[in-house]
Amino acid sequence: ANWMRWFAALRNIRFYKALLIVDPDQFVVPECWNMSIPAILGAWASGASSPDIATRDFGPPQTLNNGVVLVRSSSNGAFFLEQLIAK
Repeated sequence: ANWMRWFAALRNIRFYKALLIVDPDQFVVPECWNMSIPAILGAWASGASSPDIATRDFGPPQTLNNGVVLVRSSSNGAFFLEQLIAK
């Protein structure tokens, strides 16, 4: 059931400028992000160069933590979702 959110995100991202996908047991704390989510959204709105995917910061030996993911509605965003589903 946890993976259903990625299928739903991929199916619906084209209807939105971005999706913030959050596990129900997660909460967003600024200490886990080296960029502000509102700053990323503002950069997207202004056309400034910024990443299409934002996840919680992690360091070695950790791997991607996809409990909270901000995905822009773009070809990169769709590719990211497709790769998660393919995994």
